[in-house]
Amino acid sequence: MSLADEYKDWRLENVRLIILKALAAERGGVMNDYGLSKELEAFGHRKTTDFVRNQLLWLEEEAGAVRTRVIGTAMMAELTKTGRDHVERRHQLIGVQAPGDPD
Repeated sequence: MSLADEYKDWRLENVRLIILKALAAERGGVMNDYGLSKELEAFGHRKTTDFVRNQLLWLEEEAGAVRTRVIGTAMMAELTKTGRDHVERRHQLIGVQAPGDPD
């Protein structure tokens, strides 16, 4: 694997962790794709809506970390127990960056 491929994988894993942490911080663990895009921008990841939605679908289908549903033109994501367990370091999800030490 090239260095460029490793960096691309690291960025995807980082994006997925940011999404899970943003959901975990929300009351009820629910947020829409627009809010998640803004969270990602705060960490230097300026991505399209399609990119964010694809990551949410990956987190749902591959990791079981979120549940998604479309309401009107928005995609909503809800954190699952599996996703919360990852954020709280009880279980490591492959393809999602491990959370750092608590502050």
